[in-house]
Amino acid sequence: DIMREIKLFEAFAGIGSQRKALHNLEDKDFKVKTVGISEWDIDAVISYDAIHNGLKSISIEKYDMKEIKNFLSEFTYSLDSKKESKAFLRQKDEKLIRLYEAHKRCNNYPDIRKLKGEDLVKLDVDLFTYSFPCQDLSLAGKGAGMKKGDQTRSGLLWEVERIMDEINQINSKNLPKYLLMENVDSILSSKYINDYNLWKKKLKELGYITFDGILDARDFGVPQRRCRCYAISIKNYNGKYLNDSKNYSLKEIIFK
Repeated sequence: DIMREIKLFEAFAGIGSQRKALHNLEDKDFKVKTVGISEWDIDAVISYDAIHNGLKSISIEKYDMKEIKNFLSEFTYSLDSKKESKAFLRQKDEKLIRLYEAHKRCNNYPDIRKLKGEDLVKLDVDLFTYSFPCQDLSLAGKGAGMKKGDQTRSGLLWEVERIMDEINQINSKNLPKYLLMENVDSILSSKYINDYNLWKKKLKELGYITFDGILDARDFGVPQRRCRCYAISIKNYNGKYLNDSKNYSLKEIIFK
């Protein structure tokens, strides 16, 4: 048997929890290779690098801080994950060095709005994760939603649509085989379902079949009720679940 390598691009990466989960699932048949991420919060990027690549020692005197600041100034980063800020360049030298090294090691495209379809084509991505910000969908938020064109944080979902369209225009064969999303369960509520269904319609037009549903952390050994919506989209899917009258749950599709 030949081991399959799955090339992962993790958008809205945070500290890489989805990458970690995928690595936990690795076996003799497949391995996951992360080829790039998109994350603009500087603390998240530094943490991502430390978690997945190891915490490196730094000798500040070996770095040219002017060169590092000039390099980082070309990218959009955030101090609070909410808005872009050039003030991050005023962080202490050690932190800027760690960000600089993390940016390169993780192959980070910080601003999802500047990530291009051709970038993913060059990376030959198999699996694209896109767990976009939940703040405007969460019950704890203000309910601004994710309507296309409203420029909310949760509305960054539509940047994924743009990226997939750009790939499709280059060559539909370059579209990732798999897409994976995790978000708050309220995305399926009556308030947001029309926008979510619009997204699913787009996925179908691109050739994806999407399986979605709610998973609760309590069902997986975690002593906490934490319900989340997961959506797995598969390009050119022709498996048994479309040819069976039973309505399978997301758990059955994943674990059986």
